[in-house]
Amino acid sequence: MILNDKFFGTLTKTYFNRYETVSNINFIGIQNEIELKFETFSDEDLKYFSEEGIYEEYNNELLFEEYSTIYQSFIKNLDKITPEILQAIRKYQNECYDDSDYTSSFKYFENDKDVIENIELLQITFQIDPFGVVKDTKLYKEMVKDKENELKCMVLVFNAEWVNDDYRLLSVAIVNEKVVYVSEENLSD
Repeated sequence: MILNDKFFGTLTKTYFNRYETVSNINFIGIQNEIELKFETFSDEDLKYFSEEGIYEEYNNELLFEEYSTIYQSFIKNLDKITPEILQAIRKYQNECYDDSDYTSSFKYFENDKDVIENIELLQITFQIDPFGVVKDTKLYKEMVKDKENELKCMVLVFNAEWVNDDYRLLSVAIVNEKVVYVSEENLSD
């Protein structure tokens, strides 16, 4: 199924109520063509929202408007967010670094340059809710307790050859433009 969004352009529906497109982004001084993925409400969700009389508040058209706002803010503030992303990746790698581990074949990350040389941004996934992105239950509960505070959730997925798994992927979860979690798991799936 194809969806034409006024901001993101042509989006292709994939699976699990997800839409995808490709975009260019300048991250750490490198222009990359990346996948943008968008989590949407299922048909069952939309039917429920309609039956409950809350469809005006919860529908995919409004969701994409919110995603475009989140994306534009992310791009606008990328220079401010990037140091936190790089620091979180460096901290994660250095905590995992071990002489007996696969990571020992890569150098210990001493600075941002070391991180930049060993990652490549592949995709950004926009999430409706941080559940599944934030693995720390206490952090998740703290984030969702204030229902007035809208949570802007996204996952950046990087190619990271030093990650010790079959996929060589590293995920960085960002909520409200703050890094909240780094994982070898693909948090966007």
